[in-house]
Amino acid sequence: MAMYIGTLIVMALLSVTTLSLGKVIDKHPKAESTGGYPAWSSPVPATRIFTAFSDILLIAGGGVMYVATDKYVLTLGIAMVMGAMLTLFTAAAMSFAVLSALNSKGKWRDSDGHVRV
Repeated sequence: MAMYIGTLIVMALLSVTTLSLGKVIDKHPKAESTGGYPAWSSPVPATRIFTAFSDILLIAGGGVMYVATDKYVLTLGIAMVMGAMLTLFTAAAMSFAVLSALNSKGKWRDSDGHVRV
């Protein structure tokens, strides 16, 4: 049970990080002025949906671990919890990568728009 509580803390931190990065990416200025992102492809709703999905997977995995009757069901619960944590960790890492790419946009091109080597 202590492992599950530690996982809950890590998942809460990853959820907050991913949601806040989605807000920062959404506020980043866009090169084209199309008036914003479409509703479902905007970073904020997409990260909210993904975070809610991972939280549901985490809660379901914790429930499976709690009512486990044999080692196979316990393994399923652990796999669900770790899968939720790893997918959320990947989402946070990809959000950091997108934000880094948005912040460095244009730094690797010269004045003519060609890529510097």
